This record gives sequence, structure tokens and C-alpha cells, in this order.
Amino acid sequence: MKKIFYVVFFTLVILASGCTQIETGEIGLRKNWNGTIEDRELEPGWHQTLIGSVIVFAAKEILLPEENLTPQTKDKSVLKDFDITFTYMVDPKEVSYLYTRYSFTANLTQEKHNEIFPMGTFVRAIVRAAAYSAVAEFDALEVNNNRVKIEQRIAEIANAKLDHEKLG
Repeated sequence: MKKIFYVVFFTLVILASGCTQIETGEIGLRKNWNGTIEDRELEPGWHQTLIGSVIVFAAKEILLPEENLTPQTKDKSVLKDFDITFTYMVDPKEVSYLYTRYSFTANLTQEKHNEIFPMGTFVRAIVRAAAYSAVAEFDALEVNNNRVKIEQRIAEIANAKLDHEKLG
């Protein structure tokens, strides 16, 4: 009887150690033993990883700061310490497509929190470029009085680029 208990116990331990949990607000992709990515997303819950692995992505609204930008104004003045924060969200049903279409470097990895933000690096570069373009439409003395217009312009430029890339 004791022997059966130990066999069952160790079997359960091995099976439990070969699982990955996807929590609420996350989505997963199964990476097979041969390196291929399955084309369907994994919902929250426990998923077997004895054979293959699971890559877990954030599937919620993501807030990212862009700090210490130095955009140039229309009259060639350089702004110091221009900071913006933007929010974006990727459709969880598109994570597999985006992961296989774009390089893994398009995703932003937060080592501190062990999170992968899908397309974070890609979106961050678009927002950064949009900020530089929007500020360049105003003279230095007009920037502070036109912050709302600059915010709107950044959103317009970024959304146009995302639409052009068929990501909007």
C-alpha cells in the first residue's frame, strides 16, 4: 500500500511540474518540441509542458511610458525631457499570427515582472516616431499651450502607421 502511495505521489509531482499556468489577463502559445508554434492561442488555465513549452503573453491593456525624449520643434529647438505614456492592447486572438509574422524582438519583455507584451517594442517605436513628428509641427513657444493638440496628433500619426501595417 505504501509503495502504491509513493508511485502515485511521484507521478502526480512529475505531472504537476510539467505544467504551466496561464492566468486571467494572459494568453499563451504552445511551442512544440520541434520549435513550431501552434496557430491557436491557449486560454487561462493549466497546460501540459512535459513535451514542448508555453510562451505566456499579457492579454490586457498595456500602459507603457516613453521617457526622456528630445524632439525638435518646428523652429529647430530641442525639447529636453519630453515624456509621454501610451496605452495599447492587442487582440488576444491575434497573438499567434503576430508572433509568427514578426520577429520575437517586436515583443517587449519586462524581466522584472516576467511579462511579455505582444508587439510592445514595435508599438513603442511607432509612438516614439509619432511624438517626434507631432512636436515638429509646432514652434518651441507653442508646445506648452498646444499639449492637447500634440497628444491628438501623436495618436493620429501612430494610428495611421498601425493601420498602414494592418495592425490598427
